[in-house]
Amino acid sequence: KLQFLYLIGTPASGRGMRLSARFLRSVASPASSLPHRPPARTMACPFDGVRADKVMAGFCFHALEARLGGMRHAHPPEGVLCAKANVHGLFVTYETTNGDLRGCIGTFAESHLRSTLEEYALVSALKDTRFDPIAKHELPGLQCSVTILSKRQRIPRWDAWEIGRHGISLTLADGQGRRYSATFLPQVIVDQGWSKEDTFRHLLRKAGYPGRPGADVFARCEVQTYEGSKEHIPYSDYKHLFQQLWGFH
Repeated sequence: KLQFLYLIGTPASGRGMRLSARFLRSVASPASSLPHRPPARTMACPFDGVRADKVMAGFCFHALEARLGGMRHAHPPEGVLCAKANVHGLFVTYETTNGDLRGCIGTFAESHLRSTLEEYALVSALKDTRFDPIAKHELPGLQCSVTILSKRQRIPRWDAWEIGRHGISLTLADGQGRRYSATFLPQVIVDQGWSKEDTFRHLLRKAGYPGRPGADVFARCEVQTYEGSKEHIPYSDYKHLFQQLWGFH
């Protein structure tokens, strides 16, 4: 079972929604599985501490191009990605060069980097129900970013985290069988200039909590923190990078 996490925002003219690129935030949604892929050839590398880079974002374009071109799977040359690397969640985002969001879905599930990147490269581009699927002719006008999550842990107090370092995942049970959940990625909090109190008020509002949020409500929340690294690449740079490094055209 996949876990879909993606952005929300307000409608804009044209297709989909117009959102600020910095407002990377996620909500849960049901999902369906993509076809099984054969395991990739492996190479020695660590199972943790993975950071986003341009090759990862380029691989997402490569996987999407392969699917739109009629291939079932992407087949990059050996060494493009470390098939054994483990990640504790990631997001894949597509935007136009003008900053219009075209798809963003992620997961908090622990998984292997290469297979998860390929999966969410396709899910974000083709299965984000807020938008029409990305078409092949759109690719030259897009950029792709990858955010790799790490160090997810529960904290003992709602305010025991650091702005600029941590993303926040919050869950609140109201005692009547209802649970409210929401998350903000690390850069969102920085970009919005929020304090910790502001962040929790916005999280509870995003989760749909109907009450008046304050310190007493914050203290009842189950809170997890995580860290993340983000990198992006425009389509033209992806083509240049893969051609220079591996002879792709």
